[in-house]
Amino acid sequence: MIDAPMNAEVLEEMLKRNQDTEIVTLLAEPLDVGPEEALRIYYSSRLSEQINEGAYGIQYMDPAYLVEDLLENEPEVVELAARLK
Repeated sequence: MIDAPMNAEVLEEMLKRNQDTEIVTLLAEPLDVGPEEALRIYYSSRLSEQINEGAYGIQYMDPAYLVEDLLENEPEVVELAARLK
């Protein structure tokens, strides 16, 4: 395998993917849903859109803080979780 230097775009995408994974994992517990439901809920949120767009540098914030913020500021996420149960 040849080691090639990573450019900023590749690193940014890896960071977002890892953050998405951690957010979904953290989101499942307080909503009492499985990983698949947590994934669906997360990707239907405004937070997911903001991270994907890189809005406000949000992709650099702590995933635990972002989950807390998501639960506080997107009540429709909690409603969706209740419907998925």
